[in-house]
Amino acid sequence: MFNRHRLTLVILSVVILALSISIYQQNHVRTMTFYEQPTFDNTNQLETWQLFSEKMNVSMENSKIENFRSTLDKNLTILSLRFDLVEKVNNTFHVYYYSQCVSCENDQVSINRSTAKEWLQYDQMVYANSFFTSLDNLIEQKFLSNEAFNYQLIVSSGWRESRIMEGSYYLLKDEVIQEISNDTPQTVSGFHFQVIGNDQPTSFHTDEDTTKAVFIHDSHQ
Repeated sequence: MFNRHRLTLVILSVVILALSISIYQQNHVRTMTFYEQPTFDNTNQLETWQLFSEKMNVSMENSKIENFRSTLDKNLTILSLRFDLVEKVNNTFHVYYYSQCVSCENDQVSINRSTAKEWLQYDQMVYANSFFTSLDNLIEQKFLSNEAFNYQLIVSSGWRESRIMEGSYYLLKDEVIQEISNDTPQTVSGFHFQVIGNDQPTSFHTDEDTTKAVFIHDSHQ
């Protein structure tokens, strides 16, 4: 009786271990570093994304970006990076959660993956190719440079949306940044980036003195 009970426990333990290994293999993928160059403005964003997608074996055509956050210092040296990558594969979605702490010891990188039958905001999100092309345009036109602060946080939800805007804001259209000033509210459509300045690398907050926003107009997103 004792041996049979012990055998049952051993078999159950093996099954649990096998399931744990299977779940781990599904949710944890081989680590790949997104940014190889230390400075944001010396990095071609689109080429970096394309190289990363090849290494990760994800589709460039069916992948979209959301929850993008990157912390930079005054020299645009990359301190940290986070984003979610959603790839549509037939009728399922592969979601990759990327996190990189460049300023940490040994440049810590983590990539986890989950699979979902649906991703409700997928149609609202921006394709990764368009997202990183827009970042290249912002870099080329010095939009990210801000010497008033020691650090800055670049944030984007990666979602296309319409907002009613009044006053001054920026619009990237046909690869040119325009500063818009409206006395009356106007509807602006596209996705947007916020560049938030701070004298510390944490605890960023948005207000008219620390933050500038740019809307990306792209009919092919």
